[in-house]
Amino acid sequence: MQKDCPNWLAGWLILILASMCTVAPLAFLDISEGQWIEGARGAMVVNENLKFAAFLFLGCLPVGSVCLALSNGWISWSLPRGILLPAILILIACIVSSVRAVDSGRHWMTAWQVFILPLLLFIAVGCLKWKTVFVVRLVLALLPAGVFVAVMGLDQFYKWPWVSLGDVLPHYQLGSMLYSQNLAAEYLALLIPLAFACVFLRLGKWRWFCFLAGGVILFFFILTRARAAWVGLLGGSILAGVIVIWVLISHESSEVVSSVRRRVILMSIGLAGGFLVLLFLSPYWATGLGDDPPGPNEPLQSNRFILEFKSIFEGQSNGRRQIWNDSFQMGREAGGFWGLGAGQFRIHFPRFIDSSHEMFVDSLNGPMFKQTRRAHNDYLQLLVELGVLGFVAALWLWIRVIFGAINSIKESLDAGDIQKLLLLFGLLASVLTLSVAMFFDFPSRMPATIAIGWTCLGLLVGLEPRQSSSSQFQGDGRSLLVLVALFTIAMSWSLGWRTLKGDFFRVQGSLALGVGDFANARSYYQVARRCQPWEDDPWLKLYWLFRQDSNMEGALKVVQGHLARNPWYYLPMKYEKECYMHLGRWEDARNSVERILDLYPRHPDAFRLKNEVGIYVN
Repeated sequence: MQKDCPNWLAGWLILILASMCTVAPLAFLDISEGQWIEGARGAMVVNENLKFAAFLFLGCLPVGSVCLALSNGWISWSLPRGILLPAILILIACIVSSVRAVDSGRHWMTAWQVFILPLLLFIAVGCLKWKTVFVVRLVLALLPAGVFVAVMGLDQFYKWPWVSLGDVLPHYQLGSMLYSQNLAAEYLALLIPLAFACVFLRLGKWRWFCFLAGGVILFFFILTRARAAWVGLLGGSILAGVIVIWVLISHESSEVVSSVRRRVILMSIGLAGGFLVLLFLSPYWATGLGDDPPGPNEPLQSNRFILEFKSIFEGQSNGRRQIWNDSFQMGREAGGFWGLGAGQFRIHFPRFIDSSHEMFVDSLNGPMFKQTRRAHNDYLQLLVELGVLGFVAALWLWIRVIFGAINSIKESLDAGDIQKLLLLFGLLASVLTLSVAMFFDFPSRMPATIAIGWTCLGLLVGLEPRQSSSSQFQGDGRSLLVLVALFTIAMSWSLGWRTLKGDFFRVQGSLALGVGDFANARSYYQVARRCQPWEDDPWLKLYWLFRQDSNMEGALKVVQGHLARNPWYYLPMKYEKECYMHLGRWEDARNSVERILDLYPRHPDAFRLKNEVGIYVN
């Protein structure tokens, strides 16, 4: 029989998993004057890159720890059947789709951050047989960060004086340290089911902590107006409740069923019903200085939150319906069986602009051009990037984990282990919340939700009953595990350091540019581009700096380097045309215009573009 995860290893994994799931959402960079490099300017930096760097630095440690424990014989390998094959197929999809990747650097960066490292983390957590008590401890360790984010969000978003934190913590736009209300809500949505599941466990005074933590998180969660996260929590809670109640009804032991059915129903109602009650009553309590945030938002009405909730189903949020139509077309015509490569969605999307053409036109007329970077539907984007192979393998893996959770629930009922059953309900609701939110946004591609989501998936597998005996690695198998551990840590820390360094120099370049220090701005952006050549901003800023110096040859070289990585991005296509015009290379300028109009045949300024380069039309 498979042994439980040793106490010392479980304690170590709880520490590093909790650190990963806490630091990733809270990571920010507070730069002092002159820190790290001479002439550095002070800044508060909160963005996706820093949080991914934190996930890379810490996410590789559980993988390395488990590999080393397996290689030394401290634990045995016991991953349930049906898990490893779809995981290997996802890895194969990442490898084979690289062949079609336009920007191979972006492909491997995205593949490692979004697919490979999370998969390794999932397998490392899932191959251990976890005791319920250790899973509970890990869940409890995740909640303080959620409370911290919620309280900070209340301070920054609604600015209520009774939760004011003053200048103790960084204030960065709306939505707390996650720099976006939507991303904050999608992270918190995964913690709410875990908090309320722990309320029904026999935890003594800790249950009141869980109740208060869940209440504070839910309170701020509604204020974020994050529709995708709302639908995810509602759908995930209902689906988890239906699954568990179905298992209870079909179970033969009525005595056990009757003792747990009431609690499961209360948990489902508490999550879904409590959320809806607070939402419908929000016009009476959700007021404050942040009630009408800056920007192109219309004045909020008394039923504002209900209208926000309804709009997500109608695809009215940020042109989702139009982007979905074009994304599906791209997946069908270009994705194919092998996919276009991880991270390549944003590169290829301009080739398939049809339904979302009005968004392209609006962006041209706005103060800043915005390229569509994500499908706002992780399933469609997965189909585009990893093809049918990756899409089917990912669904296979998730469905297998859910069916494994059902078997775990049945085993808990047979053993009369109500504590484990309720914990399984919380983990299942969290995972299903993520899977529902993925229909409307991109939570599976954000570091905080990746860390929480894949950890919960692994814990569900770690709580599964094992049907076969475990095995020990011998000889070459042990050496291979050591190599996997070293490779995972080296790759993650290398990419994490490049991300951190590139982001630091990019921010310094922006600060230098803001005060007219063009010489330093150029040198900073050069470093940022070397560290993260797949990021667009350093390329665009370097083009502008060369233009400022009237160095059109240098500007053209930068633009063409950018187009080699992102050949259908409108801005560098337009800038290439402008460089050719300044250099008097009119034939090349006309070719650039023709390429633009081939890609955007309904371009609203087509007539002007042609006339600028001497293509006269009647």
